[in-house]
Amino acid sequence: MVEDNNGLDQVRNDPFYIHEALDRTHMVACMLDEHVMQHPWVKINKSVSDKIESALMLLAEAYQEIGQYSETKDESNI
Repeated sequence: MVEDNNGLDQVRNDPFYIHEALDRTHMVACMLDEHVMQHPWVKINKSVSDKIESALMLLAEAYQEIGQYSETKDESNI
C-alpha cells in the first residue's frame, strides 16, 4: 500500500499552489518594504534598517527560487 502523504505531493506539484506561493511572497516583500522599511524611524536607525533589508533580501531569494520551480514545472508540461 502506497501512503498518500496527506496530499502533500499534490500540493507540491500543483501549479496553482506554486503561483500562489510566488504571489504571497511578493505581497509580503512589498508590504515589508512599504510599511516598515520606508518608515521614517526605521530609515534613521541603521541597525534596524539593516535587519529589515536582510529580511527583504531573503524574501527576494525565496521569490526567485519559487519562480525557478514554477518555470521548471511549466517546461515539463510542454
